[in-house]
Amino acid sequence: SNYRERSTIYGGLDTVTGTCTVQFYAKANTDATIAFVNTLQHHYPQQRLVLIWDNATYHKSKEFRAYLNTINAGTTEQTRKVHCIHFAPNDPQQNPIETVWMQAKQYIRKKYLKSESFSTIKKIFLEYIQNHRYTGKNMDIYYPKSVNI
Repeated sequence: SNYRERSTIYGGLDTVTGTCTVQFYAKANTDATIAFVNTLQHHYPQQRLVLIWDNATYHKSKEFRAYLNTINAGTTEQTRKVHCIHFAPNDPQQNPIETVWMQAKQYIRKKYLKSESFSTIKKIFLEYIQNHRYTGKNMDIYYPKSVNI
């Protein structure tokens, strides 16, 4: 009920392992987007990241593109450290993180009456995210199990 308690959640789904990395920010913007990509690079230091996300302005801002150019300097298209692919906004069929958000929301709804504050809700959300693995057909379209790397 208190607007000041709201958070923006960035989430990154590893479609190979089914794990999800989440980070809370005050709002969604270019700075938060860059901070989240840095978080992902910290979690996956030796891996190439392919980010598949919507067309939010902060996902493709001039500042974010400059950031990508900096971290990808000296690489080819095939060896970029971070590669971004954009798809249609608000399309759960294309966006596997939407499955994660829906499952987490359903879990929160079951626990909501036991929650006394927004911080408790965030704790329940994190508990769910950190203790589940996500699989399913909309994850398989990005990393089919039959593909050998």
